[in-house]
Amino acid sequence: MMALTTEQQSAWSSDGYLVLKGALSPARVRTLKHEIDRLYKKSQRKPESSPGMDVRNILPESKAFIDLIDPIATFGIVMDLMGPYIQLSTAQALVRVPGKKESGYVHADGGQAMSRIRVTETSIPLQIKLQYFLTDVQGKDRGELRRLSREPVPPIPKRRRENKPRNPRGSSIGSEGG
Repeated sequence: MMALTTEQQSAWSSDGYLVLKGALSPARVRTLKHEIDRLYKKSQRKPESSPGMDVRNILPESKAFIDLIDPIATFGIVMDLMGPYIQLSTAQALVRVPGKKESGYVHADGGQAMSRIRVTETSIPLQIKLQYFLTDVQGKDRGELRRLSREPVPPIPKRRRENKPRNPRGSSIGSEGG
């Protein structure tokens, strides 16, 4: 199981997020892209469908999605950041169609209650968002994620897997396949 490297600890502390390139093997990316394509075609058969896709609770759709819950390349890192207090909140698949202008919206993951909770610098993260991008996301304003806080992120404690101060801002971990 992989754990945070010194460089990743530094990036998390300064940026509040990590990018894990190659976290998914090319074969796994191909399988996931096939499953996402299948879900996309299924979603487009509905009369009210529009270009793009937003499907929540994708776990029953394929074992390939279930296998993303605790992969070796990311699970140890999540454990280092959160300790053993892990609970899956949602598993969602999004497809953004090129050329379609989307305004997007800013929201607190986990509902409005999460935006009202105030954590302290001694709190472990309340939540971490783990995203897998199966295709390149390059260019200005094309990303799926924005980190709004400009405040510095508290450092990760030197000892791992303890109930000690970690990043209380709920910043995200992103991951690229391939």
